[in-house]
Amino acid sequence: MQHSTLGASSAERWMNCPGSVALIERINPPRVETGYAQEGTQAHKVCEDVLAGIKDTWELRFEGATAEMLDGAWLYQETIEGLKHAKGKLHIEQKLCIPYDAKAFGTADCVIVNPDFLHVVDYKFGMKAVEADGNPQLLFYGLGAFFALPKGVQKKIENVSITIVQPRAQHWEGPVRAVSLRTDQLLAWGENTLKPAMEATRKPNAPCVAGPWCGFCPVFIHCPINGRLPASEDFIHEAPETLPEPQLLTLERIAGVLQHAKRVEEWIEAVRSHAFALLSSGTEIAGW
Repeated sequence: MQHSTLGASSAERWMNCPGSVALIERINPPRVETGYAQEGTQAHKVCEDVLAGIKDTWELRFEGATAEMLDGAWLYQETIEGLKHAKGKLHIEQKLCIPYDAKAFGTADCVIVNPDFLHVVDYKFGMKAVEADGNPQLLFYGLGAFFALPKGVQKKIENVSITIVQPRAQHWEGPVRAVSLRTDQLLAWGENTLKPAMEATRKPNAPCVAGPWCGFCPVFIHCPINGRLPASEDFIHEAPETLPEPQLLTLERIAGVLQHAKRVEEWIEAVRSHAFALLSSGTEIAGW
């Protein structure tokens, strides 16, 4: 499968960290699918099968679908049926692209084209709640879905709705969350936010910028800002038995640990993923 360096699923990262695109292209890290990703892929496949109605529950269970996957798929199906107009058209796993850049494309889980309303539905099986409002991945899908429409149909679309179905996440709005935009608002976001972000990735010496997206960056351990993780080296090289008991830390040290904990955790997870990729390719790591 071809993967976009300016894809929808990684939009939060490259829109905030333009330098990561050139770094990934230069290093070309091996793609490693974690157990969580494999579970998510299977959950999406179950959703497709439920929507298509080609397999019954027993067959899906036999193929490895869990009760959670089936419950989620039925919620996904129910949500889509509630959004689709009688004269609407349903597109599952629709390939979308953004005309601003040839590298900008992705696949939307579900696009519903009603007579005057466009819906984009994204299914997420992860347990970490994802917001629908202001979500760059879903805005990307919404814009791509709009551009994919014939000009005559585009003129009839007044609003675009973005919906997340996330059955296992704890969120005060519940497992289904949606936000709607006027078509002109979505197009303005594309011109004023998405397009400049894409252009920024093509600039020489585009900067790398640290943030929550670092935890999902495939080249984080090669990043030039990685060395700026405060206290990470001392933490890594210190034997576990020498780490102080939390109850013995001063309030100042507790504040310092909490301030940098998330970035250190993301760094450790990035190292773990990279090590797995190296081991999978035949590289030996002592003791592992």
